[in-house]
Amino acid sequence: MFNIGGKDNTYADHDVDEPPADAKKNLMASAGIAIEKSLKLVPPEREDAEGPAAVDQWLRGMIGG
Repeated sequence: MFNIGGKDNTYADHDVDEPPADAKKNLMASAGIAIEKSLKLVPPEREDAEGPAAVDQWLRGMIGG
């Protein structure tokens, strides 16, 4: 972590094992916004609502049901 500021505009840093909780929260919020916007640009492919999804078909083939 680092900090720049104060009345003398000093620089200070400190090693930590993991980021503080507020930094993790901000990173997750940024990732969520990026994912949401990318899904709007290129929506995921959807299977027919009445038919089974491709994964379901694959699973049924694998387990014989």
